[in-house]
Parts: sequence; C-alpha cells; structure tokens
Amino acid sequence: MGKLSNNQVGFTLIELTAVIVILGILAAFAIPRFADLSSEARVATLEALRGNVSSAASIIKSKSILESTSDAPFSSIEINGQTIDLEYGAPAPTASGIGIALNADWAADLSRSFVYVRRNDELMISPSGLYNTVPTQAQMVASACYLIYYQELPNTPFRVFIPNSNGC
Repeated sequence: MGKLSNNQVGFTLIELTAVIVILGILAAFAIPRFADLSSEARVATLEALRGNVSSAASIIKSKSILESTSDAPFSSIEINGQTIDLEYGAPAPTASGIGIALNADWAADLSRSFVYVRRNDELMISPSGLYNTVPTQAQMVASACYLIYYQELPNTPFRVFIPNSNGC
C-alpha cells in the first residue's frame, strides 16, 4: 500500500485569518474614501451650476443691453419663444427669470435634481438629495451646500457664488 503524504494542501487557518484581516483593513480605508466621492460630486455639480448660471445671466444681460432694456427695474425678453423676466437687464432670481434662461432642472419641491428657495433679492439653489422635505431658508443655510444668485441692482452686476460647500 501507498504511504500517506504529510504535504499540506490548501491554506492554514492562520493564513486565512491574515488575509481576512488585511481585507478588513483595506475596506476600512476604502469605504470612507468612496463615501467622500459623493460629496465631491455634489460640490462639482454646484460648481458646474454656478458656471451655467453665470454664463446664462451674462448672455441675457448682453441681449438686454442690445435691446435697451438693461436700465429698467423690471422687464422681460424673449429668447427661443420663451419669455424671461429681467431685473435691470439680468435674469430675475426667480423660476421665471434665471430658471427659464437655463431651462433648469430645479423646482420649489423635491421632484427635480435641485431645489430652490427665494430669499429677499436672491435665489438659493441646492441639490434636492440633501433633504427629506422641502427646505426652508434656514435649513438650506444649515446644510452648507447651496448656491446663491443675487438679482441685478442699478450699477451693480449680478452675483453668483457658493458661500459654503462643506455640507455637501
């Protein structure tokens, strides 16, 4: 009869445990990094929206100057069959102003990619995925992930900026 070999086939329990520990450590570092990517994506989306708002407002402002409507406190302009509300020549900070100029994917409820809140002479816009209910102005400020579009004032250009994106 043949002799039984003492050669080992497979992995020992210690080797398997070491591999599991190493995979656990790698996962502990990879999962938080992956979670941070969604935050970076929201910040990038806000930055892109800021650029789009600024570009659209500049184009509309240029057209209103050509049509001599840039000095009127309230006027409108028609582009591609859509009427855009203006304030001193720039798109008004409303859904019927800058919202139409951008053909924006935002709403006053959570049905779109972005939600907006009108606050005094400014429009606050934030990713709707941050909220379970329609946010108030205070909730949007507390989220620290929003964009502000200020209305045009006489002798003052429109302003678009992201005051804080730490909460994204």
